Amino acid sequence: MLNSGSSDGWKYGAGTVNRSRQATLTSSSSGELPPANFSTLSLSSEGVKTATDNATSLGVMTPDKKTIFVTETQGSNVYGLRIIQLTGQTFSPSDMVGTWRSHGLASSSSSAIWMYDLSYINSAGDQTHVASINRMGNTTPSAEIQALTLGPTGTITESGNQDMHGQASFNKDVAIATKTRDGGFYALNIILKQ
Repeated sequence: MLNSGSSDGWKYGAGTVNRSRQATLTSSSSGELPPANFSTLSLSSEGVKTATDNATSLGVMTPDKKTIFVTETQGSNVYGLRIIQLTGQTFSPSDMVGTWRSHGLASSSSSAIWMYDLSYINSAGDQTHVASINRMGNTTPSAEIQALTLGPTGTITESGNQDMHGQASFNKDVAIATKTRDGGFYALNIILKQ
């Protein structure tokens, strides 16, 4: 989840939804957990999600029923983009190999940017950037090579960067990642396998 406005930042977590559609958050990067069954989720026949804990929370489910994209207001001048993914798949490092396109938003206390990146990940998990562009017109891809690890549950981490967290999708063709970038920008990236 990425927040923007008077309270910038990102969070990630895990949770469950029971048969009564009640959501329980079981872990959170912030350490803050609401009570069990804190919200009841509803989903229309068109795939639009609403929640009882936040009347501004509005989301849409993908046709494969594996991901929900949610926008919401979380307080005075705090706006959020939340991405909920179904997990339960088993992953191996080879699932990460290939060419990936990343679309991202980043927010700081004084500015916001968008960015696009094309990269290749090899069998060792090394991510090499091939092309990029951002809101400021920078088109030089990063020369830095990130060492990524894909865990058996789809969790993605970056060696030497403890605040980067990613989750691969159930179908292994999309990943969502949060990261703090240089300059105090809190980033959320949607990464698509080509």
